[in-house]
Amino acid sequence: METYPEIKKPLLKAKDVAKQLNISISYVYKLINSKQLSSVSINNAKRIRQEDLNNFINENLSNEW
Repeated sequence: METYPEIKKPLLKAKDVAKQLNISISYVYKLINSKQLSSVSINNAKRIRQEDLNNFINENLSNEW
């Protein structure tokens, strides 16, 4: 049986992620459903670890600045 590390940071809701990325909540769900953004399913609720959000941001950095 696989064990997981203790969660030290709260899981983020889609609205929290949307606010951090300045995008719509529906677009957050689109990213989750397309597997571009990892999430945790709790019943029908989707939650995002801050670590997964940070990874998503780093993977999508643009060097156009």
